[in-house]
Amino acid sequence: GFILFFFCMQLIAQSLDSSPWYQVQESSIEKVGVRHIIPSVYTTFSADAQSLLGVLQKAPAEFSQEAKNNPQRLLLPLPNGTYVAVDIVSSPIMEPALAEKFPMIRTYAFRGVEEKLVSGRLDFTPAGFHAMIFTNDGTVFIDPFQTNDINHYIS
Repeated sequence: GFILFFFCMQLIAQSLDSSPWYQVQESSIEKVGVRHIIPSVYTTFSADAQSLLGVLQKAPAEFSQEAKNNPQRLLLPLPNGTYVAVDIVSSPIMEPALAEKFPMIRTYAFRGVEEKLVSGRLDFTPAGFHAMIFTNDGTVFIDPFQTNDINHYIS
């Protein structure tokens, strides 16, 4: 009994570590900026920006041995309120000189863990987190809910 309980607590802790997302009611989000993106179907989420950034910073470099052996796992929220598990790798797209000038802009690539046909790109900038997820059911975007707010998102 105790070992099973301990194992379950480990799984819960791991899942909490890999998911900084919490579904929230849109009405609970304080209006602090302008909404530029208002899709017809979406779900609102809250994210701990520091926790999310911490997960992203652990991502190994794309094409590295570590990326093959030990990619960084993250759960991404979907518009239907569920999550998809992905393995992310650091995938810089800016020229080195430009990347050095703007170290706060980080870009990543990912693949689905169970859903092998899921893939995409994501970034974290001073404006927040952005993701483009390619799925069998279409493309999903995760964007900041509003300007001046890196803790609330729409999927």
